[in-house]
Amino acid sequence: MTKNLKHQLRLSFLHVKRYPILKSKLLTLKEEGTSIIEFALVAPFYILVIFAAFQVGLVMFVQNALEAAAREASRYGITAQQDASIPRETAIKNKVLSVLNTYTQGIVNPLNVVITVKAYPNLPSLEADGTPVSNTFGVSGQAVRYEVSYTWNTLFPIFGTSSTLVLKGITPVVNESY
Repeated sequence: MTKNLKHQLRLSFLHVKRYPILKSKLLTLKEEGTSIIEFALVAPFYILVIFAAFQVGLVMFVQNALEAAAREASRYGITAQQDASIPRETAIKNKVLSVLNTYTQGIVNPLNVVITVKAYPNLPSLEADGTPVSNTFGVSGQAVRYEVSYTWNTLFPIFGTSSTLVLKGITPVVNESY
């Protein structure tokens, strides 16, 4: 072997031996700050998921309150209970607003609550979406559909819809004999 070849082999051996050290130093230098970049990329998605879960929970909460209010109004209406000092319609509307206030602790704005009542001659015509007899609370033996709706302004659009949802609680009943 020539002297020049021995010298080249020795240099290449030293170079290979030093390369892993240089490589690890370069890698540690390149990894600084990666966790903050990863956080910046992933955090908006997690924050969006948290807000979406909160929004869906609130919508379900208000929906449940509307259904409870419609149920309580129908229970009050089927028995023809009436306070002598106020009309039956006003008493039922007050009952709805009272239940909503109790269940939601003021989250629901009473000005956005719409109470719709339709009386049908019997239950089969109500189920078949027949023509209502009247838009009142009905008389003895009539089927009545109580609908409590609320326009909810969401924090942000849900599933690409507008930020306004109309939530409804519906209860059909047959008035008792009175």
